Amino acid sequence: MRTNASGMRWHSSPDGSRNANAYADVGYLACFAYFVCIKLGMRHAMASSINGRFAVPETEQTQMAELRRLIEQGSTKLVGADGHQVQLPATVHNLLLSIVKNLEAGKGISIVPEHQQLTTQRAANLLGVSRPFLIGLIENNEIPFHMIGSHRRIYLKDLLAYKHRRSRVRREAIDRMAKTQLKDGTYDKVVLPEDAEVE
Repeated sequence: MRTNASGMRWHSSPDGSRNANAYADVGYLACFAYFVCIKLGMRHAMASSINGRFAVPETEQTQMAELRRLIEQGSTKLVGADGHQVQLPATVHNLLLSIVKNLEAGKGISIVPEHQQLTTQRAANLLGVSRPFLIGLIENNEIPFHMIGSHRRIYLKDLLAYKHRRSRVRREAIDRMAKTQLKDGTYDKVVLPEDAEVE
């Protein structure tokens, strides 16, 4: 086992090369631990951090890049202070890689449970639409909602489900348009103004 300058650990094969099982310091992956605790239902343990936003300070950019490279090599394990090792399932491994890539790119990570209740304004912000437009979606039964007193609330999981449906519909529309243009022979055709000069 080797330890680099950033404190990350990995096993080496007999020829001295790093193998695919990357080891990362548990304490260094605090933001990942928060997510794991939430998904396992241990919300009480991380209640104060459930809506926390995590970002990487400039001083840790080198470590983050090294961590990403190690994770991309293959299946990943975490090593506890007592030496106990835990193999990460593929789903968690891919999630961890996504988190690290976003943090490395300077994008903050927010941990929010899927049953988080959103106000209509916050839901609209997440979708990138106006609040009146979102209200229209609700009234057309596009997005489920419930009432808290006299206020509408939307579960995050329902909002994300709508967002995924919207993305799928858009992709299908683009695919149909592309197929039609290919069939008509106009997919790569450039239409120029009548008075345009072609060199």
